[in-house]
Amino acid sequence: MRDRIGLPTVMKVTYKGVLQLPAQWEAPFKVLERGDNSLTIECNRQEWKAMDVLRVKNQWGEIEDVHMEEPDFEEVIHRVY
Repeated sequence: MRDRIGLPTVMKVTYKGVLQLPAQWEAPFKVLERGDNSLTIECNRQEWKAMDVLRVKNQWGEIEDVHMEEPDFEEVIHRVY
C-alpha cells in the first residue's frame, strides 16, 4: 500500500571520511540534511531501488553505515483516508 501512494523512504548514510559532495549533481533523491561525514535523504523507492541510490552516494566517499526508515503504518493510513 505504501508504494501505491508514493511515501518516501528516508536513508541516512554515514561515511568513513569527509563527505565529498559535488557542487552539482542529478540525483534520484532529495537531501534533507548534510553533515561532515553523513547525508540524510528521502527517495521514492517505487522509482529508484535502494541499491541504485547507494551507487550514487558511494561516489561521494566510502560508506560506513546505512540506516533506512520506512513511513509508519499510521502515516500510510492517514494519507489514504
